Amino acid sequence: DLLGYLPVKAGTNEQMAINIRWREAVPALTAVLYEDNGTTGDFEYGAADGVMSYAGTPVTADFKVTLPPAMVLFDQPVIEGQFVVDRIISNGPAWLVAYQQDENEQPGFIIGFAALQDGLNENIVVEVDGSAVTDTLLLTLHDDTGTLGEFDFPANDPRRDYQERAFFTPLNTATGSYMVVRDQAVGDQQVTVSLVAAAVDLWAVIYSDEAGEPGEIIGQTFVPAGFVQDVVVALTAAPTTQLHLLLHADNGVSEEFEPQTADSPILRQGTALAIPFMVLEP
Repeated sequence: DLLGYLPVKAGTNEQMAINIRWREAVPALTAVLYEDNGTTGDFEYGAADGVMSYAGTPVTADFKVTLPPAMVLFDQPVIEGQFVVDRIISNGPAWLVAYQQDENEQPGFIIGFAALQDGLNENIVVEVDGSAVTDTLLLTLHDDTGTLGEFDFPANDPRRDYQERAFFTPLNTATGSYMVVRDQAVGDQQVTVSLVAAAVDLWAVIYSDEAGEPGEIIGQTFVPAGFVQDVVVALTAAPTTQLHLLLHADNGVSEEFEPQTADSPILRQGTALAIPFMVLEP
């Protein structure tokens, strides 16, 4: 993926600093020279400005960078002693370590950990002691300096600091149920819910729109407890220009949708959890 770019003048160019979207980067990167064939000074990636070649070979250079520590994760309940972290870049083998947050909002006891490889790590499942989970967990990295693949802190595997300071990323485990859905084109009569986080089994339900409010149910999908991404919901009717996503409890027969009886919408402060989203042109 393209992370950043900078204009290059004819002749020798030195010490060129390029701003990149570093949270989307990996340690191994490639620099590529592009021709400026279109509007001068306007980078037309994927159009007029093609890759520059020399003797038939693209002009590129591979290099490595050291990235700041960053975790991509969503607040979520801990289900069956597990939670999931979306993405971590690690400079060398490491451990993702979960600490309790104590009454002073400081790191307390370690209650779980997961191994990380050098570079990009995605969808990391962290197993923790479910009985020791606090409303907020504090996550950080430890170097894997002892026996590789064995977490033997405090004898080895010290906490990894950044710029001589400890860094912790908080995870709220007391979120209740929530969901994320984006405006989207509806292809093959289905929509995709970006994520659902829930402490119990439930249903992701799509409603048509009636004057800005949820109308008729036109699709539903069972979602197990936990943190689930890219939930696909098949539609049984043509979508309106706006749709509504609601979460329904699975209170009756397990995995049997009973919206008129047991499986009512989930409420928060007496109001149904509902997200409107737009249907885009394909």
